[in-house]
Amino acid sequence: MSKSGKNDKMKNLRKVIYLTGILLINTFSAIQAQVWNCGYPNAEDITATLRNDTLFVCGTEEMADFTIDDSALNEQWRDPEYSNSIRTIVIQNDITNIGSYAFINCENINSVVVPESVISIGDWAFIYCSRLDSISVHNNLKKVGMNAFYGTKWYENQPNGAVYIGNILLRYKGEMVSTRQYAVIDNPDGSWGLEGYTPRNDTLYIREGTTIIAANAFLRNYDIGAVFIPNSVRIIEQGAFRECFNLRLVRFGEGVEEIEEAAFSAIGIRDTLVLGNKIKSIGNVAFFQTPITSVVFGDSIKSIGHTAFYGCKNLISVTIGSNVTDIGEEAFHSCNRLSSVINRNSIPQRLVERTFWGAERNISYSITQHITLRVPASSVSDYKNAEVWKEFGMIVGLDE
Repeated sequence: MSKSGKNDKMKNLRKVIYLTGILLINTFSAIQAQVWNCGYPNAEDITATLRNDTLFVCGTEEMADFTIDDSALNEQWRDPEYSNSIRTIVIQNDITNIGSYAFINCENINSVVVPESVISIGDWAFIYCSRLDSISVHNNLKKVGMNAFYGTKWYENQPNGAVYIGNILLRYKGEMVSTRQYAVIDNPDGSWGLEGYTPRNDTLYIREGTTIIAANAFLRNYDIGAVFIPNSVRIIEQGAFRECFNLRLVRFGEGVEEIEEAAFSAIGIRDTLVLGNKIKSIGNVAFFQTPITSVVFGDSIKSIGHTAFYGCKNLISVTIGSNVTDIGEEAFHSCNRLSSVINRNSIPQRLVERTFWGAERNISYSITQHITLRVPASSVSDYKNAEVWKEFGMIVGLDE
């Protein structure tokens, strides 16, 4: 055999050995890979595949939400047998959300890339991923759940102040006074405070371009005295400013559309609250126990959540916009001083009996007989015949 023939034979042999090796590696990897279904509502729509130290999340639409109970924490890739080996998460571009608690306690993850298809990240999704220090996101995110990145190295490395992820104001980070140091007191004017503590009265300017103020972003920040919200903000999520007792001035930008549950409960506004013409909904307990004296709803608002203004002791007057169709149960309960309601809707909303009740020493009672109701003149008779509305002490036309 010629020398060139021997060389060709050796090349072919090496090629066969190489291809055989690749086949064996792929076969071994396939055997070693762990696969779980995690889609919603169809579990099969998304699979999570753990290969070596990388978790590949592939499929379409939504990941399922998970829970934090002991049994759930030991399911699928969250089982320490697997979670401790994960270093990287790769999420396919067709997935639209990351489920709540999806990667809790995956302590060795160091990086994650959130593709542009993802529009929401669930509550506590990456909590306690203590080595996670690289997070790549886009500016199209519409929701980041409560404490989604709390306890990660990325969060710990953020400087004090407002922490952002994309265009979402995620959380205020910094030293704050604690209710463990000072007792919470109920002031005579209906506001709340900390006994013996003098707040700094900080003025907060949310940066232009922010689209969402996330859940609990400024929870119990007792030093904020005023906040200016730019036109770019669309949603103020649940509890965003809850129990900011000293917050006495809120300027809403023209772009705000949703105020979610408890977003401003127990803050310190003491005068008129004007809710602008783009806001569509007021969440449950949104302004619970604030010392406002009057509230004016713009015509864009369609719903007022249950107990939204419960316990606003100083509230004297309410103006309801023409497009409000849903007023939740006990929306104005325990507003004992309420004496004037203007309702611009020509069609009486369906109310439950306790919507406008008062309360004293844990005893509830109707206060409607002490309230003057002003409605469109053409609708006076309709209101006089509508359940609950007909109980108001005086019902007159708006032009009277």
